[in-house]
Amino acid sequence: LIVCAVVLALAVGSLREAFPQTPRHRSRRMGRSRRADPPRALAQLENELTMSIGDALDFHYRLRPHLRVVAAGLLEGRHGVALDEEPDRARHLLGDETWQLVRPDRPVPADRHGPGLSADALEHVVVALERL
Repeated sequence: LIVCAVVLALAVGSLREAFPQTPRHRSRRMGRSRRADPPRALAQLENELTMSIGDALDFHYRLRPHLRVVAAGLLEGRHGVALDEEPDRARHLLGDETWQLVRPDRPVPADRHGPGLSADALEHVVVALERL
């Protein structure tokens, strides 16, 4: 579910950039009820995703824990591999790029306010997790 939420958040962000919101005709707004807001957890994840792309420390402390939970769950559920207890097998299954982001001993970024995870790198991680 978290992987789907991350992918959905990326898609929503891309759509917002491609199609900026335009004012609607007043009579349309009056005749229809307001659309429901996204679930709070999804909105929070989207916010964490946005912050994680902009800041390395936000990625490390906000988005990375979500990615670790997803990776650990998929590894355990589909391959019987524990992310922290079997690092060699986990690295082999995840690939080097994803492993470097979710490994248990990943250090805090030296440049805490440097760029976070790029959208392309996040897409690679999501694809790697989906392959599991």
